[in-house]
Amino acid sequence: MLDAVESFIREVCDRLGVEYGGYHTISCGNLDGEPCPQIAFHVGSDRHARVQPATCEPFHGTGIMYKALVGASRTVVRDPQRELLREFPDLTKSRLIA
Repeated sequence: MLDAVESFIREVCDRLGVEYGGYHTISCGNLDGEPCPQIAFHVGSDRHARVQPATCEPFHGTGIMYKALVGASRTVVRDPQRELLREFPDLTKSRLIA
């Protein structure tokens, strides 16, 4: 069974139109002046098998990592240069921990 974070990030990847490659870390972020989970995750690829540092499990990544800030009212996804990729008002912190 998928854990809650993996399931949440798979949904984000589906909506972005990219393959899931594993999540890397969960740290403390800030969205709209409130602390929130910040999840770093890998964009997937079937061609490159790598090891996920957080769990030492294999994943299929491209080397591209995005960050999802999961707030009470929305999730914001940014690329490595901190450029906004998408916002999802229906993906919230309550959905992540549900």
